[in-house]
Amino acid sequence: MLVSLGLEPVEQLVGGHVVGSYLPADPTGATSVPGVWVAGNVADLRAQVIVSVASALNTAAAINADLIAEDTRHAVAAHRGRPEPLSGHAGGPVVRQGGHGPSPDVEYGEQVSVSDRVEREQGKP
Repeated sequence: MLVSLGLEPVEQLVGGHVVGSYLPADPTGATSVPGVWVAGNVADLRAQVIVSVASALNTAAAINADLIAEDTRHAVAAHRGRPEPLSGHAGGPVVRQGGHGPSPDVEYGEQVSVSDRVEREQGKP
């Protein structure tokens, strides 16, 4: 199923033998395909139940932060009269509504006001 989305599994070798395959992702679980996230032993073959659950929790938090940041960008753009299309992380399609309040800035790891975030995205100091 994930191959049909454009993700290619990577074989895990141990002692020259293939022991399984996994999907590469960044530490938050984001894959190279916008809007597709992975967690647990899909991303790390060594992950047992507790590690997989912790990974899923971290990935869920990253997805939530990404969605809130996107909602904020769209709200500011709509307020300024420049609506933007909805998109997933790194520009992929997402269909949803909602999201409220300040969120950690995923890229910069800090709390950022809406106007500061928009200015950063527009390249203003």
